[in-house]
Amino acid sequence: MRNHHSHYLGREEGARIDLGKGRYAMVPGDPAKSELYLRITSENPALRMPPAYAGHEKLTGREIDLIRRWIEQGAVWQRHWSLLAPHKPELPKVQSAS
Repeated sequence: MRNHHSHYLGREEGARIDLGKGRYAMVPGDPAKSELYLRITSENPALRMPPAYAGHEKLTGREIDLIRRWIEQGAVWQRHWSLLAPHKPELPKVQSAS
């Protein structure tokens, strides 16, 4: 999927995703209430993201569908696995130490 660097919609701990006036960038489980989805599907060129005036192409139908499904499934976000601190799992309990 293409990555446009004009905005970052990461949900780091403590990050706010509300835009005020009852609008939210992301409403997990509800694309119709998520400004992100409304913008990428808008027919209004002044609202549509990514903006044509910035030289970006519209997202493809497949890309839009992936985002819609991600939002419907709860919009779970975490940092890339390579940026997460490694942790050592607990050893499983054994019945016999012999």
